[in-house]
Amino acid sequence: MKGSSDSFLGVISVTLGGILLVGGSLIAATILSTVAGWFIGWVVGWFFGDTILMFLSQVGIHGFTMAQVGASLGFVGSFFRSSLKAEKND
Repeated sequence: MKGSSDSFLGVISVTLGGILLVGGSLIAATILSTVAGWFIGWVVGWFFGDTILMFLSQVGIHGFTMAQVGASLGFVGSFFRSSLKAEKND
């Protein structure tokens, strides 16, 4: 019976390890998307910052910098990424 108990614990530990790995990857991807969005928003702010911020203020969004807008969009956008890609076979 000892072999059966050891294999059960092995399956549980592998399952928990997989769950932790997937959860950690999702958290890391969200943080990375937020940081990348902050940087891209900062760069876009050099060229189009006044235009975009003026539009946002006209729709009622005030007090943000372009870096904050980019970070917000990166954070929200990280939840809408497709993890599966469909391929079309002709």
